Amino acid sequence: MGKVSPAYILPAIIPGVMVAGLYFFDHSVASQLAQQKEFNLKKPSAYHYDILLLGFMLQVQNSVVQELEDLKEPVMKGKSESENRKDTFDPEKHIDAHLPVRVNKQRLSNLLQSLLVAASVFVVPLIKLIPTSLLWGYFAYMAIDNLPGNQFWERILLLFVTPG
Repeated sequence: MGKVSPAYILPAIIPGVMVAGLYFFDHSVASQLAQQKEFNLKKPSAYHYDILLLGFMLQVQNSVVQELEDLKEPVMKGKSESENRKDTFDPEKHIDAHLPVRVNKQRLSNLLQSLLVAASVFVVPLIKLIPTSLLWGYFAYMAIDNLPGNQFWERILLLFVTPG
């Protein structure tokens, strides 16, 4: 943190304290709700070991993150040295590959999109006439139809099917 100026550190403290406060408040409320007498816990104070476990897990997480940050610097430094060995980019030689061939202006499409969103307010009464089961079926069909080719879905399938 020695390289980060205090002008960035001080404003970052505000959301950090807010998140820590919300996390502590959430955990405290959950522990109070779980320790109510109606649940007949034999040792309600044992619930506080959860906070201790979270503290240890946070320490492990911070050490892993620190190790990854320490590893990042040599890797990035090595990458920049290898980039310097290559020929530098000369705009005079490579300018043709980077010149735009055509520019599409998007003003009309943004206007049409805004008008369609505004028109959707007037279509709501018509949409209410469509049965809910039909809409759910349509959305389910669209979801199932779009699964093939989805990278996340393909990875889930690899858990159950051997690749081949």
